[in-house]
Amino acid sequence: MTRLLLILTLVAPLAAGLVACDPTTTPADPYAECPSDDALAMVIDAEIEGDTLIATVGHSGCDQAEVTPCWDGSFMESFPVQVALDLAIGPAQACDAYFEFETQIDLTPLKQAYADAYGGGAASMVVNLDGASILYEF
Repeated sequence: MTRLLLILTLVAPLAAGLVACDPTTTPADPYAECPSDDALAMVIDAEIEGDTLIATVGHSGCDQAEVTPCWDGSFMESFPVQVALDLAIGPAQACDAYFEFETQIDLTPLKQAYADAYGGGAASMVVNLDGASILYEF
C-alpha cells in the first residue's frame, strides 16, 4: 500500500453515492446521513477491485452494524489527488461484543466527482481509509 502526505485541500462538489460526515450536510444519495455521533469502523484490510472497495472492518457494539461510507466532498491536492473516506457504523453501542466482517463499497461516485472536478479520461486517486492508503485507478 502506498502512503502519501496531505498537501492541501481543494473543495469539490459532493458526489452522489457518498455521504458527507458533516451532520449539517444534507446528502442527495442512496446512503443515510452520517451523524457526528456515529462510530467509525476500524479497517483491518482493504483493497480496490475495479470500482469496488472491499474492506474487512471491525467494531464493538451490541450487534453487527451496516457500514455507511462518508466523504466530505474534498480532494487533497497531490499527485495523485487523495480523498479521505470514513466508514460509519451507526451510533456507538456500549456492549462487549466484537464483530469483524467484509463489506463492499461502490467507488463510482468518487470517480464521477473526480471527472466533474478535473475532467474525464484515465486517472487515479489515493483513497485514505482509517490509516490505509489505497490507489484507485480508473
